[in-house]
Amino acid sequence: MRKSLFIILALLILSTALFAGGQKEAAPATLTFWYHFDNPESAVTPLVTKFEKENPNIKIKPEAIAWNAYNQKLLTAVAAGSPPDVSQVKLWWQPQLVEMGALAPLDNYIKNWDGRNDIYDNVWNLTRYKDGKQYLMPLQMVILYMYYRADTFKEMGLTPAKTRAEFLTLARKLTRDTNGDGKIDVYGFGIRGARGGHDWWGTFVLSSGAKFFLPDGSSGLTTPKAIAANQWYIDLYRKYKVSPPTTPNDGFKEIIANMKSGKTAMTIHHLGSSKTMEAALGDKISAAPVPKGTE
Repeated sequence: MRKSLFIILALLILSTALFAGGQKEAAPATLTFWYHFDNPESAVTPLVTKFEKENPNIKIKPEAIAWNAYNQKLLTAVAAGSPPDVSQVKLWWQPQLVEMGALAPLDNYIKNWDGRNDIYDNVWNLTRYKDGKQYLMPLQMVILYMYYRADTFKEMGLTPAKTRAEFLTLARKLTRDTNGDGKIDVYGFGIRGARGGHDWWGTFVLSSGAKFFLPDGSSGLTTPKAIAANQWYIDLYRKYKVSPPTTPNDGFKEIIANMKSGKTAMTIHHLGSSKTMEAALGDKISAAPVPKGTE
């Protein structure tokens, strides 16, 4: 009988966490694993092979899910009572999945796992739910970078910005009409205005000194710092117009395509897009830390 609950685990440690002790006498089982990685050259296949070799009575059925449909497909499957046994998720999906009763707590498995200390305490704390239980296993923690067109920067004699003020000046210089037809055809910064764009917004809000939550647990998004940072971010598109007119609807594919074509000169993303951009642009693309501060 298929389990009504599914758990979020890194496939590499399933054998030591979920199935501690091997349990080779158990009946054969097949576990469905849904995943999505930005880098198509993911490590899923060798991990599955390794796991199945170490656990011959367990078979993994991996299924790559398109990112744009992932969240909705997962929620639909949970509501229908037919979720995958194991699934990769975003951290911010956790509250809804817990409320739906979709996640099994992993605390008893984790405390007996000899790899527990290989993961930093701050990562465990970040992924632990507000009820004190651990429903998620850290799998992919990424750092955001400012990607920029190195060829354009070299041509214009520019260097990456270190502060928000420098960044705005830079983005305005890079936004220009390059063919003399009176229309802007290159924009300084590609903003992900569609789904997933909270990373872009949050990066600038947090780097301004604002906090999502205050020490007493209340929201930090109504503080003067947060309000000012939020307005500054909105103004990049509405006031300064340093991002394309399509910004509100631009998702991952659009911002990467705009960087490759030269329509934008800067954007934010993590290492998941580095290989595809390097393959297309070579040394014409580079990356730097995201600007911080207000000055």
